[in-house]
Amino acid sequence: MKNGIKYIIFIIVVICCAGGLTMSYLHAHYKETGEINISKKYYDIMFTNAIVSGSETSIKIDNDNDSIHFDIPNFSDKVLLYSIDLINIGNVDVNVDSISYTNVDTNFDKNDVKITTSISKGDLVKGGEQKKLNVTLEYLGNNKIENNYYNFNINFVFEKVSI
Repeated sequence: MKNGIKYIIFIIVVICCAGGLTMSYLHAHYKETGEINISKKYYDIMFTNAIVSGSETSIKIDNDNDSIHFDIPNFSDKVLLYSIDLINIGNVDVNVDSISYTNVDTNFDKNDVKITTSISKGDLVKGGEQKKLNVTLEYLGNNKIENNYYNFNINFVFEKVSI
């Protein structure tokens, strides 16, 4: 009988130790604080499928920084058209908070080029939606410069739509 009681006490101690170790592991690794942190990339905006019409142009898409770099080695046409797919592969709606043109490098007056985009500040891109981003470059100058080059970035800032 004494061995039976010792055996039962031993089993109870083992079960308590296993339960205590399990609870301490769960408490250390799965702490629930009641807060959620949604980072910028939760909505995942992607630029893809760039189509160029006009002169030879190099387009580099940087999806990590929501930026598109245009490298136009010979701006010989009066109007250049570009079409790029903008896709929100997440499930959170976003607004275009700002669009900026940076790193403009050219050998003629920067004010002689008008850049327009089909997507503007305040436009909504719903979760899972695909839109066409049309970019038009129009040369307004009258000077004929040989080997006109024009390089620039379009940077987008997106902001999650608050409910």
